[in-house]
Amino acid sequence: MTRFEQWELAVPLILSGGLVVAEDLLDLVDNGPRIGIARTELGDSLIQQPVWTNTSAFGETFSIGDHCEAWLSASDLATARQGLNALAVEDGPDWESWRDERW
Repeated sequence: MTRFEQWELAVPLILSGGLVVAEDLLDLVDNGPRIGIARTELGDSLIQQPVWTNTSAFGETFSIGDHCEAWLSASDLATARQGLNALAVEDGPDWESWRDERW
């Protein structure tokens, strides 16, 4: 079982640097991330980069079956909707729009 199948597990999703992304998986799906995820698994900084998403600005799934081969494909032929991973400054009108519209 993966972390993304553990809906009942009421523990926060925390980045390796200690920042809390969401209170739990349900919070992440219902409300989106609290902050942009601006670091790779190797600790490299990434700001305003395109990322795959299958979630609309309203927190709804765009497609049950069309989601980049379950996020496991590196093929250039795989398609998905995309958004921005994070903003350089998490304050002001751009931040409010990113957070509210889930770019």
